[in-house]
Amino acid sequence: MEDESAEFAGNPIDIIFIIGLVTLVLTGAMSYITARKLMVVSHWVAHTNEVQTGLKSVFGALADAETNQRGYLLTRNSRFLETYKSSSASIQPTINYIATLTNDNQSQQTRIAQLRDLANSRVSQLAQMSQGHGAPVAENLASQIEKNELTGVAIRAKLAEMEDEESRLLGIRIAD
Repeated sequence: MEDESAEFAGNPIDIIFIIGLVTLVLTGAMSYITARKLMVVSHWVAHTNEVQTGLKSVFGALADAETNQRGYLLTRNSRFLETYKSSSASIQPTINYIATLTNDNQSQQTRIAQLRDLANSRVSQLAQMSQGHGAPVAENLASQIEKNELTGVAIRAKLAEMEDEESRLLGIRIAD
């Protein structure tokens, strides 16, 4: 029995084989762990990009609606009115999509509700201005423009707040 243990301890090929095997198993385990973490991080990066792209789409649709509403008011060209209507119609479905993406985050859901209200208010303000059959009365127009501007500022602030939250969450998720 002593001969066998002495023979094993003295065989460098067996020792090198065992060390190599342990190294291979450890390297494989580390590769697997790293690959899993990379997949999780990639998922959250894609998620954040999708939410932020949706927020930019809401802003773009509101800007398009406003631009085309102004074009219609200035020219009474129905092409502007149609583009205004399609831009306005795309806002709520985009907000709903963002709500679905962020359904695991209560603070974002609260912001979504606030954004939805602000966007509805803004679209309603634009619709009121577009429904007139002649040039709006100057004093009413000034009041409406001021109200529109305040709503626009609130929307931009809410969108920025939501984008900042997504960026903050991404930083936390990547760090984990």
